[in-house]
Amino acid sequence: MATHEPGESGDGPQSHEESAATLLERAGHYRTARALRRERSLSDALFDAAQTLIFVIDGNSRIIRSNRYAQNVSGYSRWELEDHDWRKLVPEDEQAPSQEFLSAAQRIGVNSRLTGRLITRDGSQRTVSWTAKALESVEPPASVVVVGHDLTDWQAAQQRTLESIRLATIGQMTATVAHEGRNALQRLSAGLERLAWRLDGRSELQELVDRMRVAKNDVTRLFDDIRNYAGPVQLEKGPCNLQQIWQSAWQLAAETMPGKKRELHENTGDIGLHLTADRFRLQQVFRNILENSLAACPDPVQVDIICRAASCAGRLAVQIAVRDNGPGLAAEQRGRIFEPFYTTKTHGSGLGMAIAKRIVEAHEGEITIGTPEQGAEILITLPRR
Repeated sequence: MATHEPGESGDGPQSHEESAATLLERAGHYRTARALRRERSLSDALFDAAQTLIFVIDGNSRIIRSNRYAQNVSGYSRWELEDHDWRKLVPEDEQAPSQEFLSAAQRIGVNSRLTGRLITRDGSQRTVSWTAKALESVEPPASVVVVGHDLTDWQAAQQRTLESIRLATIGQMTATVAHEGRNALQRLSAGLERLAWRLDGRSELQELVDRMRVAKNDVTRLFDDIRNYAGPVQLEKGPCNLQQIWQSAWQLAAETMPGKKRELHENTGDIGLHLTADRFRLQQVFRNILENSLAACPDPVQVDIICRAASCAGRLAVQIAVRDNGPGLAAEQRGRIFEPFYTTKTHGSGLGMAIAKRIVEAHEGEITIGTPEQGAEILITLPRR
């Protein structure tokens, strides 16, 4: 019978010790792998949940990775951004500082900072504050993590705040100036009427009086525009007919340009035009729009008013399209037409369309720019109740 010396058998004490060590090693590897998976899962979640733009960029300025927020802001999908040249997201005039920004982070390995613009997929631009830090790498150039804070909305909010402060200041001054100015204009108007009466039959001097009346009316309108915009919109609602309102506005607008040849075409489309609103305020809206058409269009001016059923904030509404045969609106005009004090006219306050927007919104409606094949089009949507 064969015999085994101590230590030669696989089930001896040394073998048991080796098996236990192997099991402990495997358990350690398992715990380490599990911990690494948890860390990776946590870092991936933080990467995608962060409300900042995050890009990982290699040494050749190619995007290796991007987070979801960066994809949403830029308008590009993850697959479109991967292997995308970072410089294509930067305006041409910012290429040099942008490249230096990345290079500085790669060389020094510490944070570098830059505020610049990001070109989105639709061609628009966002203002972003960037921070970059190089990742550890054996061979240069290292990859860089670039984190961006989108400042665009914050800057817009800051601009609106400054505009509100400015308008509040204007409002305070206007209360006094408009009151005293209108008193002076009333005295001027009374003096002009007496002068016109005394100049009976002297046509050459009567013409000068008429021109002074026009100038006085222009100043009065300017005071009214500033006062109406600076103060809160107070509505006195009652039953009214929209067609009667725009027809009255058309007559008032025509009086400002008596020599213009003009035509008004109406297509109500059997839409009910009775609603509860402030008749005087809506007449202001239509008058501002129609005066702009009369000023912009060559003779003969043709204005089409087209009505259709619509909805506004989930309620039944009527939409009125006011369309003219003029040159239309340039891109800048389309973007700024409702801004206070913006105007392309040589005379005017630049408040007419801003006032129109405030009045329509006070009625819980909407006013927007249409896209006709020719001319300009303003769309007014008003809820029926």
